[in-house]
Amino acid sequence: MGGVKETLSRREMNDRFGQGHLNPDIEPPEDGEHLWEWFWHLSGHRHQGMNGPQPLTYQDVETWSRMTGTILLREEVLILMQMDTAFLNAVADEHEEQRKRAEADK
Repeated sequence: MGGVKETLSRREMNDRFGQGHLNPDIEPPEDGEHLWEWFWHLSGHRHQGMNGPQPLTYQDVETWSRMTGTILLREEVLILMQMDTAFLNAVADEHEEQRKRAEADK
């Protein structure tokens, strides 16, 4: 019996596994909440590679926009791509911290 894979944000994963204290206190501006929602929806469907999440592409955003009927302004696309860069940088930093902890535990 197949089902839809549940996609959770990092915040939701932290909360689920008792790591809520790791969640930064971030509140998007009220007029940017839609971008935050769009980003996490897109991010939940990104490709994963050997080294973790792959960057979103303009094609990913364009396809998502077309398939969902979401009309994006040029500025919104640029913001989504900047959000993705910040997300990938944070993931890379987290992986580096994990690598350092693993080294220290040896």
